[in-house]
Amino acid sequence: MILKAVLTAFFLATVPVQDSTADSIKVRIHVTNKLSSKILIVHCWSGDDDLRAHAVEIDEDFDWSFEPNGLGTTLFWCNLAVEGRRLSFVAYDQGSDEAKVHYWVAYDDGLYGKVTSTDGESFMGKWK
Repeated sequence: MILKAVLTAFFLATVPVQDSTADSIKVRIHVTNKLSSKILIVHCWSGDDDLRAHAVEIDEDFDWSFEPNGLGTTLFWCNLAVEGRRLSFVAYDQGSDEAKVHYWVAYDDGLYGKVTSTDGESFMGKWK
């Protein structure tokens, strides 16, 4: 019995422990203002974090990074506002194909999304 306990302790001491932070994947989301002549107000949040409202100048972007949770349930929502018009959208949904969209671009006609900075843009929604 003692030999079994010693062998178990030795085995546990020699097995490498994986550091979860070393393997974590960071996601970066961008919201870019491509409006013709207006400041864009961007307010994004998740269940854990409120990123607060930001005034984004023309041709500038607001971005943030985070580590998705291990449950596959990380969600970030955003509200955009410009001159009385609004647009709400899910900026990141870990459990959805939309999670691949990391670049959101606001134009005068609405919101566009793309997976990488060099991809073509897809129309995602109109201003209300």
